Amino acid sequence: MKKNEHDFVKRYKFTLLVLFSAWLACIVVAPLTVPANSVGDLSGGSMRIDNAKVWGNMNPFAATVYFLGDSFCTEISDHSFYLNGNQMPFCARCTAIFAGLVVGMVIAILFNPKISLLLLALLALPVVIDGGLQVVSSYQSTNLLRVVTGLLAGIAVSLYLSKLADAMLAPKSSKDETTA
Repeated sequence: MKKNEHDFVKRYKFTLLVLFSAWLACIVVAPLTVPANSVGDLSGGSMRIDNAKVWGNMNPFAATVYFLGDSFCTEISDHSFYLNGNQMPFCARCTAIFAGLVVGMVIAILFNPKISLLLLALLALPVVIDGGLQVVSSYQSTNLLRVVTGLLAGIAVSLYLSKLADAMLAPKSSKDETTA
């Protein structure tokens, strides 16, 4: 791969890192931008709005982040972390997935590891098992396990996106171009 082509792929990965980092920062900062102890139990269901009364009175930034959390995460209170006395807008597992996206992209940029799809699937499997068991049984995970499995899954997704960028954004070699 030529230097300019390599730089394009690296810039793409860096852009993903910036986006993932900015999103993680929004999740962490949102509870700090509302009055202390003003966001309590947000427990609800995923893929539905449960807490419009809570985030409806927030500043626009926090309201947007909490709206997205309300829309896509169960936000179960004892599965979540608290900052400034406020429940975070996403549960511990979701927050760890977002952190894993950042960690994984840093790994991809610094080391560009050659990882098989099987290894990526194995990194993501713990979150499927841990989260899936909670859905279909009375099993209850711990926040530590939610964080570990979420972090591994986020890393797997970033490494996959990096692998995909290498495969799709890097031009084919000159040998491939002459046979086409």
